[in-house]
Amino acid sequence: MSTKKSKSPEAIKRSFEELFNKSVEERIEHRAHILSYIFLSEAEKKMEKNGINKRELARKIGTSSSYLTQLFRGDRLMNLKTAAKIEHALGIDYEITAKKRQMPEITELPSWDIPGLFRQNNEIV
Repeated sequence: MSTKKSKSPEAIKRSFEELFNKSVEERIEHRAHILSYIFLSEAEKKMEKNGINKRELARKIGTSSSYLTQLFRGDRLMNLKTAAKIEHALGIDYEITAKKRQMPEITELPSWDIPGLFRQNNEIV
């Protein structure tokens, strides 16, 4: 068993920066997926309640079950026309509200150089 660490403190710091320092475009893409999941999650609840499977829903909205599966897996983003078709097919209405963002967007990364985090007796470990 080796006692050598696999990553240096600098490599770990870079990993944290990559994790939290996403571009605006990446954050928008992520949010688009989250919104799609929200719509589909509500649809799935109604489908389970009414005993409707994805194949039946696909037939009702005039699309392939393959496309619907891709939506539910997150491989594709749902558009608003598809959301409206799902509403109609399931007899539901999506309710959308907007609210002010609670936390301001982070424009710069905090410093990850925390004293003692990777140091022992003033030496990097």
